[in-house]
Amino acid sequence: MSETGSSRMTANRAPKKSIARKLAMLVTIAVATSAIAMSGVLLWRQTSHYAETKSKSLFASAHVFAAAAARGVAARDQNAVYQVIKAIGQIPDLIYARVESRGQLLAVMGGATQLDGDLRVTEGEALSISPLAILSSRSIQVEVPIINGGVNVGRFVLVADTRDLAEELQDAFKGMALGSAMALGVGLLVAFRLQKVFTKPILELSDAIWRIRRSHDYTDRVISKSDDEVGLLIDGFNAMLEELEERDKSLAAHRRDLEKDVSDRTRDLRIAKEAAESANSAKSDFLATMSHEIRTPMNGVMVMAELLAASDLPERQRRYAEVISKSGQILLAIINDILDFSKTESGKLQLEKIALDPAALAEDVTSLFAERAREKGLDLVSYVSPATPRLMTGDPVRINQIIANLVNNALKFTESGSVILKVGPDPKNLSRIRFAVTDTGIGIRAHKLRDIFGAFTQADQSTTRRFGGTGLGLAISKRLIECMEGELEVKSVHGRGSTFAFSIPAGACEKPANWPSPRKAGATALVAVKGDATRATVLRYLREAGYDAAEARGEILVADLVIADPHRIDAVERREDGYVLCLATFGDPAAHLMVRDGRADAAVSCPLRRSELVSLLSKIKVGHMLGGADDRRASGAVALPRHEGLRVLVADDTAINREVAIETLGQLGAIVETAENGLEAVTAVENGDFDIVLMDVSMPEVDGFEAARRIRERGGAAGKERVPIIALTAHVVGRAADAWKAAGMDGVLYKPYTIRSLAECLDTFKPRSQGATTKSEKSTSRAENQATRCFDAPLLNEKKLSGLGLLANDGPTPFLRRVFGLYLDHAPKSVAEMREALDAGDQVKIGRAAHALKSMSVNIAVDRVVAMAEDIERRANSDGSVGAENIALLDKALADTFEMIRNIGAGDAQAAPLPAQQAKTA
Repeated sequence: MSETGSSRMTANRAPKKSIARKLAMLVTIAVATSAIAMSGVLLWRQTSHYAETKSKSLFASAHVFAAAAARGVAARDQNAVYQVIKAIGQIPDLIYARVESRGQLLAVMGGATQLDGDLRVTEGEALSISPLAILSSRSIQVEVPIINGGVNVGRFVLVADTRDLAEELQDAFKGMALGSAMALGVGLLVAFRLQKVFTKPILELSDAIWRIRRSHDYTDRVISKSDDEVGLLIDGFNAMLEELEERDKSLAAHRRDLEKDVSDRTRDLRIAKEAAESANSAKSDFLATMSHEIRTPMNGVMVMAELLAASDLPERQRRYAEVISKSGQILLAIINDILDFSKTESGKLQLEKIALDPAALAEDVTSLFAERAREKGLDLVSYVSPATPRLMTGDPVRINQIIANLVNNALKFTESGSVILKVGPDPKNLSRIRFAVTDTGIGIRAHKLRDIFGAFTQADQSTTRRFGGTGLGLAISKRLIECMEGELEVKSVHGRGSTFAFSIPAGACEKPANWPSPRKAGATALVAVKGDATRATVLRYLREAGYDAAEARGEILVADLVIADPHRIDAVERREDGYVLCLATFGDPAAHLMVRDGRADAAVSCPLRRSELVSLLSKIKVGHMLGGADDRRASGAVALPRHEGLRVLVADDTAINREVAIETLGQLGAIVETAENGLEAVTAVENGDFDIVLMDVSMPEVDGFEAARRIRERGGAAGKERVPIIALTAHVVGRAADAWKAAGMDGVLYKPYTIRSLAECLDTFKPRSQGATTKSEKSTSRAENQATRCFDAPLLNEKKLSGLGLLANDGPTPFLRRVFGLYLDHAPKSVAEMREALDAGDQVKIGRAAHALKSMSVNIAVDRVVAMAEDIERRANSDGSVGAENIALLDKALADTFEMIRNIGAGDAQAAPLPAQQAKTA
């Protein structure tokens, strides 16, 4: 180290305030404080002693003079009295004397100016004079009586000066100052000697610190020469040096082994990374395999259920098929969520925001669990408040999943009683919709309520053993509700049941529809239903609609409207113009048999569906017959693209899947051939002429990927036209999900598929041009196909009108006549709007006009116009392919419909001429 650096450190080592200086200052302050305190005490005691001595001296002198002057005062001899007190002038400090007798002044000696605050002492106060009073007074006055022969003959007053007090105090302070100076000198001498004892080991320690700092030699030590606090300080410093020495040794050893440790840890990290990647790959493979194994059989279930629901079935059987189809859709949505596992784990769950009907969600869930509730003997019902919006915004699949989970839990943990699903605006916040499931089950203990929302958690182990389940349902539901900005809450009483409820924002809503009121004021209704919850719900609905509703009790009763179970329908009677509705349990034909036998007007589903009850009440309000309630044909079914004559090859190794494809493609008008494996598919394409190939990717001998590659290779070598190949696969995750691209396929259709998704796929990949077909010829061909399909529908469905009570043997009812008259006036206007929109090239306006015509046509059962308008609406909204040919065909169908309406005597009003008729007239 340089001298400059050393000198700088030496300079830095010089203390700013030395211990010697601090010790000297401390001694000085101590001595000064003591001197001041002692001076105060001395002043106090000296002043008190002076006051006592001075007072006693004055009283003694006053008594002497009073005794000497007593005879003269008694004789009132002023000269004798003056001679006595004249001697006062010879006594130091006495400055004034006065003799009084009977209120008169006899003699005065000396002169003094006394202030009001000067001290005046009586003989009894001599010992209690305050030092402060002496210090603040310039004189002391005493007063004694003059006694002559035992008789008080006067008063003697004597005043003394207190100037001698200052001299006495000054002498005392001089002595005190001398003593303090001597004490200070002795104290500083002692401090000087002591500071050497304290500072020497500290300075030695400081030198050692600076020495070690320069040399970095932590083996150096400081020798302790005392066992006091300084010795402890030195011992602590030495201990710190030992720890530093050990640390240096450890760091040196660590540096030596660091490279090896880094290599070892890098190897461990690589192994852990490979294990994690392997586990992740295994998870993905498992999910892909699980997806394929589940989705493959679901393909047959869903498509066949969809075909069954669209077929010509009675209402009850069609409802069963719809429940199967909807359940399959819900299951497929849940499977898709499981496959999107990474997003779920990372909290990136995506929610839809579309319009949905909360009442329909509630009804679908109760219908789904109806059979399970019936098996356990439970009363399952849903109640949707009339104040509930007809439409709200949300994710229907997720909300359905949550409701289904809560209802499933309620049914699982309820052995007897009921389960009620209630839907309505949240009373705490009307902008939210509240769903609540209440059961009469086992309930939950209060201290367990906070734990049930955890994953793999149930109320207790006995619950798991008794009822089964993984405990995931509530945890998943809670997470979904939180994603919807809602909150899941639970109220429960052990042994009496529970209520699970959640409320979510309603978003953009459509206000609730008005409930149908009774036909007449004061209409009565009787309810004879077995289940307490269902009975209470029916009564509540009827009362909200305006009926005077009550439970049927005792003997047979009569009412305007009766709703009863099949076995209790004889306990109530309707009035002459009244109605009877029979509650129909899923799987029980009794209610439908009563409708067939005329003992009831219509069957009402159980679990209760609010939409069905509202529809029946609406018909009752206008006096319609209810027999057509079960004749719900698929008039509302969405029209699908037709593929007449399209040649399709289906390659699949599963017989069920081939049967599903044959039936589905047949419904769409296609011509189907099949192959059971990839080798047969390659041979079929080589020897046949197909427009599209639907190729399953997992087949024996030659899988779909290899078959597609061979088709592409052989087709290219032979110069054949490329045929579109669509991959059919249940693999939606993993490597197999995207392998179709590398195999040369043109697209993919994931299993399970729907009829619509298959139709749209064919529409996308079918050959667009065959030969030199012009745009006009294609439009004409489409129009001809449309005519072939739509002209199969009847012009006027008289059976449907008769079932609704609008058409009798003698012709239409007056109500139907009025409706037909309005239809004859307004329908041509919609056609005219379509033509104007076509001239303007506005396909959207064409779709709106077609929708308006379809809506008014559905209500009067003119099925052919409905089919035509529906096809035009679909074309306008999908690809904008509506041409003049389509409108011309609709115009012709409308003209034929008008003619039929007039033929049955319903055309009293003169219809406006159709645009086509106007053109012919011109």
